[in-house]
Amino acid sequence: MRDRGGVAVGVLGVGASLAVGARHAAEVAGSLPVGIVQGNIEQAIKWEKAYQRATLDTYADLTRRAASGSRLVVWPEAAVPAYLRYEPWVLGWLTRLSADVGVPLLVGAPDARQEGRIARYLNSAFLVRPQSIEARYDKMHLVPFGEYVPLKRLLFFVEAIAVEIGDFTPGRDRVIFPLEGAPFGTVICYEVIFPDLFRRFVQDGARFMVNITNDAWFGDSGGPLQHLAMVPLRAVENGVAVARAANTGVSALVSPSGRIGPELPLFHRGVLRVEVPLLGAPTFYTRFGDLFAYACGAVTAAALAARLLAGGRR
Repeated sequence: MRDRGGVAVGVLGVGASLAVGARHAAEVAGSLPVGIVQGNIEQAIKWEKAYQRATLDTYADLTRRAASGSRLVVWPEAAVPAYLRYEPWVLGWLTRLSADVGVPLLVGAPDARQEGRIARYLNSAFLVRPQSIEARYDKMHLVPFGEYVPLKRLLFFVEAIAVEIGDFTPGRDRVIFPLEGAPFGTVICYEVIFPDLFRRFVQDGARFMVNITNDAWFGDSGGPLQHLAMVPLRAVENGVAVARAANTGVSALVSPSGRIGPELPLFHRGVLRVEVPLLGAPTFYTRFGDLFAYACGAVTAAALAARLLAGGRR
């Protein structure tokens, strides 16, 4: 009888999983044509002032190719080698480019804000239209020992050893970028590995997601591919498509089912023009988060406790 009870619990667990999985599938309602550009700018020259204009010209050429038939063009993380809000000629150049191609641009660029005498640096994404910047998202989940040093007072010696570590400040708020009929959210770089952060953009109304990143730091290694492998998990959990723009690759469209493609390979300069499916209705995970996982854990703990109690009585 005890074995039958265990089998029954197992069957109930499998049945509940299938039921949640069936309800988990999201509804897709229409699509949006999006252009993705991959500049393949070497990290060694990325922030050299002498290459600034050449970098912008590269992205302009790619944007003109990607904009044909698109309603949005996406650039990678930190694609703009300038502080947009503090270098007027760069912002003016971008707004004119948006006007020329007739499409809004989502571009990655650094930003800063002044707090008294202290400058706070931000890793940001800007939605640029012909008139001006329409919206901005500041990266909220920074990379430890990459974009900041955790426990800085205790680990004061780290910056002296690794001079490439940034000194960024995390953003404060999630932002849904306005696009007629297709509002979207953006996660920057490794923010895509955090399920709860990602799903809250979809909860807030994003009908598709964008992931912008600069994986040039990893060079010719497995890092960029491992990073890409995280994106299908977020897509399936929320039943939402993800348009991904990466500086040196891999740029791709990830469908709500988790399928990757089309894509641009590593160290390739080019564009993708993709039809991004739009979310119709949220999944179970988007609405309730890890509730089902917690419930499974509670049932398992209860079953183990019951087994131990039964053994003690015997």
